[in-house]
Amino acid sequence: MDKLMKYFLENILHVVGITLASTFFTFLFFPALMNLESVKGFLSGTKKETFIAVTALVLFLVIYSWPRAQNFWERYKNVWKLEKPVFTYADGIVLFVIFSSTLIALFQLKSIPNLSSEFKVFAGLNAILILLWFLSSYFWKKQNLEKKGLAADTYSLSDEPIQFTEQDLLGRGKFIESLYQQITELPFADSFVFGLYGGWGEGKTSTINLLKSKINENDKFLAVSFDPWHFKDEEAILSAFYKQIEQAITQKFIFPGLKKTFARYQKLIFTGLSQAGIKLDFSFVEESLEETRKRIESYITRTDRKVVIFVDDIDRLSPSEVLLVFKLVRLNAKFANTIFVLSFDPIVIQNCLEKYIHADPAFLEKIVQKPVCLPAIEQVNIDHFLEIHMNRLFDKTQIPSDEREKFEEDFSFIYQSHIKKLFKTLRHAKRFLNGLRSTLPLIKSEVNLYDFIIIEVIRIFYPRVFDDIWKYPWFYIPLNWSDTTYVLSPFTFGSKEEEKYLRIREHIESLIKSEKEGEVLRELLKTIFFVEIRNAFEKGLTDHSNLVTHYRAEKRITHPESFKKYFMLNVSPSEISDEFVETIVDSWNSGRRIETEDVIEKTIFSLQKERKLLDFFKRLIVFKDKIERDVAPSIIKVIYRNADKFSKEVRGNFWDSEYDKSMALLLSLISHKIDKAEIQAILEEVVTQTPSFPFAVGVVLSCKREKGRFYDMYESQNIEKLQNKLASRLEKYFVEENRDIFEELPEKRDRGSVLYQWATNWGTVTGENKRIVNGYVFSLIKNDARRFIKFLMSHERTEVPYFDLNGLGQAYDLVELKKLGEKFRNDRRLSKEEKALIKVFLDLCSNQEIKKERED
Repeated sequence: MDKLMKYFLENILHVVGITLASTFFTFLFFPALMNLESVKGFLSGTKKETFIAVTALVLFLVIYSWPRAQNFWERYKNVWKLEKPVFTYADGIVLFVIFSSTLIALFQLKSIPNLSSEFKVFAGLNAILILLWFLSSYFWKKQNLEKKGLAADTYSLSDEPIQFTEQDLLGRGKFIESLYQQITELPFADSFVFGLYGGWGEGKTSTINLLKSKINENDKFLAVSFDPWHFKDEEAILSAFYKQIEQAITQKFIFPGLKKTFARYQKLIFTGLSQAGIKLDFSFVEESLEETRKRIESYITRTDRKVVIFVDDIDRLSPSEVLLVFKLVRLNAKFANTIFVLSFDPIVIQNCLEKYIHADPAFLEKIVQKPVCLPAIEQVNIDHFLEIHMNRLFDKTQIPSDEREKFEEDFSFIYQSHIKKLFKTLRHAKRFLNGLRSTLPLIKSEVNLYDFIIIEVIRIFYPRVFDDIWKYPWFYIPLNWSDTTYVLSPFTFGSKEEEKYLRIREHIESLIKSEKEGEVLRELLKTIFFVEIRNAFEKGLTDHSNLVTHYRAEKRITHPESFKKYFMLNVSPSEISDEFVETIVDSWNSGRRIETEDVIEKTIFSLQKERKLLDFFKRLIVFKDKIERDVAPSIIKVIYRNADKFSKEVRGNFWDSEYDKSMALLLSLISHKIDKAEIQAILEEVVTQTPSFPFAVGVVLSCKREKGRFYDMYESQNIEKLQNKLASRLEKYFVEENRDIFEELPEKRDRGSVLYQWATNWGTVTGENKRIVNGYVFSLIKNDARRFIKFLMSHERTEVPYFDLNGLGQAYDLVELKKLGEKFRNDRRLSKEEKALIKVFLDLCSNQEIKKERED
């Protein structure tokens, strides 16, 4: 009651003025209002529609004004908590209503017309609505729902600064508490300036947010946030600075005239800054700066709080803007009960002041009264953050457990010894993780996880080097492992290794020189490009030629076929993805064994229609280790039974066809997936049951130790037995059953290969095969010039007519062949080109005889 009486006495002029206004309203305006016909009609009216419409309007207004009313009453209550409450416009309205109602009740009741019962109901209902609106908005307490939502994900990857202590992963709670105590326990009312010093990404803004959160919980302080980087120029910065202070006060209190006072002070300050050399376009106001400053200071004093002004991102501003902010702080530091917390990188600001403004190096010392440096970030916190998010990403992308275990085992060392040096702040970690989240899911099944994580580290921290790897792959990967020709590569097929590795080393060193943490970069490159770069930097050269397929199966970036996927993040539509092949193999492994052969055959011929079978066979060779042992026999059977259906069209290298790769796959599976005791039996099954004689001949030829260096099955086979079985089969089919090989095998490559290997007993030139084959062949060609030509064409060595007479001599009787050549050389049924072919053959025979005579 004493406070209320004191309040009225201090504001007696306002009370008197409102009393006079109420008297004027009661005795002059109110009677005239009641005499209006429209008012009389409304008060004594009975139209329910009108009352319902007005009630709806009132309800609409109270609902949509409720949040504003709630905020208003919160500020109003704060004013009344002050030791000396100010007189507000709300007080004036309340007093006017009370005084006017009292006077009307005493002197003007007769002027009120008779009220209808409908109006009384309407008035009562609306009075209840307004009362409920007042009570709910006045007594309702705000709940901090925002904090609950923002703090839900403690380990957010957003680069936005954190807002709450639950999100603090750097353990800076003690530091923030210490700084908070220093701010709140300042023993004097004079203004004070703290400087929060830290580098880029070290968490200055997050620290300010947490500190501001604690300040907001203290009723004796008022926090003001000001980030000058958000404003376009100096004028905007100045306007915003004072507006932020004014808004921070008006959000908590109702101070009539505060906004105008700040605007007046702002104009005075603008004038002073313009005279100091900062160009601003504001009109001069004839007003005492000191008087206006004291008025603002009195407002701040009335709040019974100290104002803490946080100024962030100063190190992002232009030099002139930096100077402006510091001058603003200096000018406004005269306000009592104000505390500034300035956040910036002192090195950046010092360089800015010295280089662009030529300010005294001690300039900062004149502004900042107490510099506070952010504590160093503990690496263990960043490591923990990375580990949690990488595991989350691996879970989300469903990285297989065995792949994850291998990655963790391999990655731990390279991370602890080198990579962790790059992650100096949480911002570094978030940049890397956000990049990884956008790239890994696209290509996770096509790359080696270990290599991909490292190349992503290079992409984020060494983008120039990442681009160099893509543009100049010949410095990083062994190009001789690829069918692709790199025209721009400085390394030719015959380049000496010493020269090549010298150029690689020089190229990498030139890149490292211009990069921070160059030693880390060198180790990362040596780790994932271990074939070329490690060999270039280390003395002893390691031979990786026997592990080419193994590296491809592991999808290592150093293999040319995998390399481009790490950069393109997709698989060409013309290619088969590794994931597709692995999925097919998994389906074969998990299917019913009785149906396996049918499923395999269906898959193979479906891919053949899409012209992807060659690529599929290549990939099966690469991923043969994923094929289970009991599935391999089914694949082998499907291949040899359909060998005659595979295309011999060569794409790329000479032996790059469906037919050739099917044989390579078959032999690879026999070598690696068939028990040693069963190898001979399954080889015999292949050569005796495949419908393709060229395929059977090729299998036997590949089983020779000197021919099949890629297959590890020599100790478990009997090559002579295989040769004899196939020779017997050929003799029975062609000789005994009197079949024409020129019709059975129309392709000259197939025909020549079968005849030559059969006749020479697969190069051993032993046994009776030569006699049998000669008798068979000569019986077909001795009287047929056309067949003789087909025979010669079967043994051409190049596109230009040429014959290896030494090889032919091992398989056939050259004397008899020469006689047949002489016999048919002028045959009218032969074309000019065919006669020329016979001439080449005869000339070679003659030259060989002359050479032999000379040697004798």
